[in-house]
Amino acid sequence: MTSSLRPTTPNKGGFTPFVVETGPTVLVIDDDPMLRRALVRGLKRRHVVVERDDAEVALSEIANGVRYDAIICDLTLGGMTGRQFIFALHSILPEQAARTVILTGTSRATLDDPLLAIVGSRFVEKPATLSEIELVLDDVFVERAARAA
Repeated sequence: MTSSLRPTTPNKGGFTPFVVETGPTVLVIDDDPMLRRALVRGLKRRHVVVERDDAEVALSEIANGVRYDAIICDLTLGGMTGRQFIFALHSILPEQAARTVILTGTSRATLDDPLLAIVGSRFVEKPATLSEIELVLDDVFVERAARAA
C-alpha cells in the first residue's frame, strides 16, 4: 500500500500545499470519460487512484514497473479491449492480473472460463454503485494481504 505526501502546484502566494495520498493504489481503465471521472472521484476518498482511457498505455506502464494494489477494467474498450488487456497482463505479471476487477455493461454470462480463471468472481456489472465496487475491491485487498502473510 502507498502512503505519501505529494506537493501540488504553488498557489498565487507562492505557498505549495501538499495533498495527502494514502491507501491502496487503484488503476481505473475505462474509455468513457464521464464514468471514469465519477468513479475516480468516488474512489479517491479511500484510495490513491490512477486513471487511463487506453489499456495499451496501462499495460506498457505496468510492464515497465508500475504496480497497483487493484485494477478496475472495462471490457469494451476501444483499441486493446479489456479482455485482451487482462490476458496480456496475465502473461507477463499474473499477480497483477489476479488483482483485476471487471467493471462492464456486458453480462457475466458472456465471459469465458479462461477469463474467469484469472479474475475469479471479481466482476461488477454496470450500472454499479460505488459501494458495490468498493466491496469487490476490499476482497482484492484482503486476498492480497492473506498472500503476503
